[in-house]
Amino acid sequence: MSNEVVTNARLRYFEFPGGLGRGALITFDNGADPKRPNTFGPGGLASLAAALDEVERSDAKALLITSKPYSFSAGADLGPGGIMTSGMSPRQVAETGHDTFRRIGELAIPSFALLNGIAVGGGFEVALHCTYRVASSAGGPFGLPETHLGLIPGWGGAYLLPRLIGPAGAVQVIVENPLSNNRMLKVPEALALGVVDAVLPSATFVADGIRWAHDVLTGAITVARRPVDDAEWAPAIARGRAFVAGRTHNAFPAPGMALDLIEAARTRTRDEGFAAEDDALVACLGTPELRASLYAFNLLTRRGKRPIGVPEGVEPAPITRIGVVGGGLMASQIAMLFASVAKLPVAMVEVSEERAEATRGRIADLATAEVQRGRWHEATARRYTSLITVSADLGSLAACDFVIEAVFEELAVKQDVFRRLEDVVSDACLIVTNTSGLSISAMGEGMRHPERVVGMHFFNPVARMPLVEVIAAEHTDERTLASAFAFAASLRKTAVRTADTRGFVVNRLLLRQLSVLFGLVDDGLTLDAAMHASDALGLPMHAFQLLDLVGGQVALHLNRTMAEAYPERFPVSRFLEGVVGLGMRTLDRDGAIVPEVAALASQTSSRTADDARVAVEEALAQEIAIMLDEQVVADVSQIDLAMIIGAGWPFALGGISPHLDANGTSRRVVGRDFGAGL
Repeated sequence: MSNEVVTNARLRYFEFPGGLGRGALITFDNGADPKRPNTFGPGGLASLAAALDEVERSDAKALLITSKPYSFSAGADLGPGGIMTSGMSPRQVAETGHDTFRRIGELAIPSFALLNGIAVGGGFEVALHCTYRVASSAGGPFGLPETHLGLIPGWGGAYLLPRLIGPAGAVQVIVENPLSNNRMLKVPEALALGVVDAVLPSATFVADGIRWAHDVLTGAITVARRPVDDAEWAPAIARGRAFVAGRTHNAFPAPGMALDLIEAARTRTRDEGFAAEDDALVACLGTPELRASLYAFNLLTRRGKRPIGVPEGVEPAPITRIGVVGGGLMASQIAMLFASVAKLPVAMVEVSEERAEATRGRIADLATAEVQRGRWHEATARRYTSLITVSADLGSLAACDFVIEAVFEELAVKQDVFRRLEDVVSDACLIVTNTSGLSISAMGEGMRHPERVVGMHFFNPVARMPLVEVIAAEHTDERTLASAFAFAASLRKTAVRTADTRGFVVNRLLLRQLSVLFGLVDDGLTLDAAMHASDALGLPMHAFQLLDLVGGQVALHLNRTMAEAYPERFPVSRFLEGVVGLGMRTLDRDGAIVPEVAALASQTSSRTADDARVAVEEALAQEIAIMLDEQVVADVSQIDLAMIIGAGWPFALGGISPHLDANGTSRRVVGRDFGAGL
């Protein structure tokens, strides 16, 4: 049986002003915590169908649909106990949603969606079935994220949206945004695209929405829509296919299926379009990509919000003033995060006044970039940068209750920083490292209070990457650990607890991937095969893009660090050493291997990109099994969560372990499935 939290469609009637007659108002409300969004399972769809039955029998002049505050609808209930586990067949899931929603657009009266909160997936499709859409100024976000989950917009969206706003806008909303970190539309963007017809103040939104509907019905307001030209379709679809090929290498079926539906919407009838969506949705519902995606979705929405390994019943230390030792790019990004999200004063320390001045310039540049991207106003940038001070005086950290170091990745350097810090800060101050792979226990050796040392590994770019690896050293006490988790949550980051082992989770697996591939290059694998080894996995970057992003010197240093601990699994490639010796990037502006780098490889092997992919998958399976045996994390779900949010690995892989189980690699290499819980 389903344990669905039913979204009830509550129906009431009201009188339009001016003697126009009655209107029908349906309000979606799941009766749960106000922060829990409305969703549709079998019960919610049945409730909406019953309300529409009554509207059809009434004398209402128009139907208005709204919701409890902040959540119009987040679409189909994909969580445990939702529509996917309700006992409905894939065909029933597809057709029941269509059969219910299409009635809104086929009523004998106009319909109005009053969007006063999030409207995504099936919730957004409800709005598309309406004749008109009005957004609250505090509403949104809006979108169709299905392709991010291995699905297509299957309850009307793939047919209705391109016919409403044109194919280019539909490709953006249905394909490009979901595959770009699941980006959603904000209200102004939705208005500019023509997704919504008007924006009304949030304070009196429903009342103003009723008046707006009245004015439309009486002709006082005319809603003009841009006609869609036939000539728009071909270039829009071509752009979408190029985007998908570049982003996922066509590794997953859903984005291409969505583009097929958008393309065919130009000539199909409503019945034909909806029937094609049914067929496509049924095909998606049976794929391993969807099962992995739902596992990833539930990881992020449930496990990611309630981290494993937080000490229970332990009060975190209050953090009111922060120190940052170091002033490079990573340190500056971390300081800006603390100022802009935690909104706390940050004291940065560099080794000299000259380098401190360079850091001040770097902070200013980061703020300017946010203004230029439209994310901050200039006044906001000034407010955040004013919270950051930079000096060459370690004593300026004396009043801090949290100090993080982000200096060069050399153990002796970090040990020296920690010992000097102990002479400056109070005994209660947390001392934190952002190391990407060194032993945190070793950093605390010789300290008077090693129990207040903890690792918080942020990822580049710090403002965008949601993962923080929280690492307990040998002597880290529970209050320090609880404080690190609490502070990560205050920064709106997802924390994954790891043991104090080299590379932790993300860097350990990424370095294993690079070590295997570059080792194959040493043995003659062509650079083209190495470049395309990850295509079938749909990874966000191939090996050379990853190397150029991290930087050759950083990658080599980390590889050598890993090789010290695990020499048989992380050998240092001659090719990688040669690339670093050149002191240049591996790729030119067009994404081709530069000639000097190409000359480092013999490229004599007949092994293919697929052979290289298999080798990488086998190495990853081995490394994951070792990490689980070493208890680096609580369970394999934490590895998957870290790879999704820390390395951008696709939902359709479920992080990584569901993919290795599905294709048999885990059983072949380590003799068992990882059993991620799909």
